[in-house]
Amino acid sequence: MKAADSLFTYDFFIVSVLSLIVRFSMFIRMTLQPLYILELEYSKTVTGLAMTIFTIAALVLRPAAGRAIDRYGRRSIFFLGTIIFTVTTFPFGFTGRLTVLIVFQTFSGIGFSMQSVASTTMVTDIVPESKLTKGLGYYGLTATLAQAVGPAAALFLLKNTGYKTSFIITGIISFLAIIIGTLVNYEKNCEYKYEPEPRQTDEKGKFINKIIEKSAAYPSLFLCLIAFASASIGTFLVPFAQEAGIQSIALFYTVRAVGIGVSRLIAGKVTDVFGNFNILIFGMITICTGTAGIIFIRDINFLLIFAFLYGIGFGFTVLLLNVAAVIRTPKHRRAAANATYYLAMDAGIGIGAVTWGIVGDAFGLGSIFCGATIISLAAFVFFILLRKSRTILE
Repeated sequence: MKAADSLFTYDFFIVSVLSLIVRFSMFIRMTLQPLYILELEYSKTVTGLAMTIFTIAALVLRPAAGRAIDRYGRRSIFFLGTIIFTVTTFPFGFTGRLTVLIVFQTFSGIGFSMQSVASTTMVTDIVPESKLTKGLGYYGLTATLAQAVGPAAALFLLKNTGYKTSFIITGIISFLAIIIGTLVNYEKNCEYKYEPEPRQTDEKGKFINKIIEKSAAYPSLFLCLIAFASASIGTFLVPFAQEAGIQSIALFYTVRAVGIGVSRLIAGKVTDVFGNFNILIFGMITICTGTAGIIFIRDINFLLIFAFLYGIGFGFTVLLLNVAAVIRTPKHRRAAANATYYLAMDAGIGIGAVTWGIVGDAFGLGSIFCGATIISLAAFVFFILLRKSRTILE
């Protein structure tokens, strides 16, 4: 693909719309599913395990999805992933058998893994490298918007239509992405082409290369640490707030989403002025500040200030680590780089949720956020000290 000076091209608009539609459908579905499983009178533990299957399936397939996208094309794998996700959405509300629901969840995770890596790679293909930070920032707003609106839309559908109709409507929304996806044609004029990797005699090296794109490994490692720490907020903030007597804690997530959205909007401008490295450092510092604030604050108004700070920092950090993961990767391997990036995030969140649960049981809920602050601070310190950090965004 020949790089164009303009960021807001036809292809960028179409791919962003595709991402918004699929993620909107995903957040509706992820809100409805645990409610539906609980409605079937399964336990909370079973419900949690059933929901975790989605993440595990997505995590396991990331490396294979990245290789397939580089080999067979972004558009074709996006279609296949979206079709799988859509097909497993339509019938979800028509069965009460746990085994069937788990099968749906497994294939749904596989489908979402394929299409999410494919659509992100489309963006890195389309956006000029000089505007990659700004492009991925604006593209990331689709996920922020979908996360902000999706759960509310799910509850509205459930209240007015019931589970069966809600899942059908969710499937129809996802199906729209398949139709709109036919308008994506940029790959016909791409300059990159698939290049088989050189053969290796080292079996261990071959295995690692199938899972991890080496050029994306360094920023993905720090992403994994940040995601590991952030799992504390996603999983245990609500019970911690209840224990501390903090009311209206749901506002924390809303304000955090606003902070993430703001960071996406201004990322291109601030990095042009201060540089990618300096803004990434600022983002890490702000994450540490936002996480540490949770430990001491017992008033919702002050907590919301830290929520906004955390959102700003998290938005900058995740975005710029994504840029770092692909900027030095040849275009014919960028899907593998994005897959490594998403794999690191999934692994960090999944391992973090389990680890913080163990920490909380042993030392109390407050210790979870102390630990998360220490991990965030350690990631920041190591990033500053390691010389390689200054080169990954060049």
